[in-house]
Amino acid sequence: MKNFFIILFIVLFSNAKGCICGTLDFLTLQECGRYDWIGYGIVNNSEGCPEGVVNFHPLKIYKGSFTEAVDISFDCDQECIPDVNPGEYWLFYAKKDNAQELHMNFCNHSRKQLPDSVPDYLGAANGRSFKGEMEFLDATFEVAIKTRGINLEQRKYEKVNPKYIPYFLGASLLFMLIGYLVFNRIMK
Repeated sequence: MKNFFIILFIVLFSNAKGCICGTLDFLTLQECGRYDWIGYGIVNNSEGCPEGVVNFHPLKIYKGSFTEAVDISFDCDQECIPDVNPGEYWLFYAKKDNAQELHMNFCNHSRKQLPDSVPDYLGAANGRSFKGEMEFLDATFEVAIKTRGINLEQRKYEKVNPKYIPYFLGASLLFMLIGYLVFNRIMK
């Protein structure tokens, strides 16, 4: 009976694998300088190994140029390859190769946004939660925010001082009168 449980344990957990990355430095401006592209968004499609490509729709670009969809490659020979599934929100840090294609390493700062109920071990390892990292990036970089035709930024309108309204109306009437006189002279 004891052997049965051992065999059952081996069968059930034979696909489990550990992942050991080196120490991860605290994210600073200097650390961000190591990357060519930093962006936050939603995963459209992920092709696991042997292709190793994540198609990503960025919602915020902290560093690099903005496009509607970004392909980020990863090396399938690395020990740590987490599951990246469509519909998940990720913060990707990528470097460009000689062909100007983006590549990432999962042992670096790239991370998945987890629900609050799930422990964030990467945050514990590098000293900053996902939310804290996003706040750092928002405060450090000028953010290019783009969405699919929807502007999520609140529009800011400045109110015109009411004492200037008669001047604006007078100037508008003056321009209309000048336009009318010029139009009549041209037509004659």
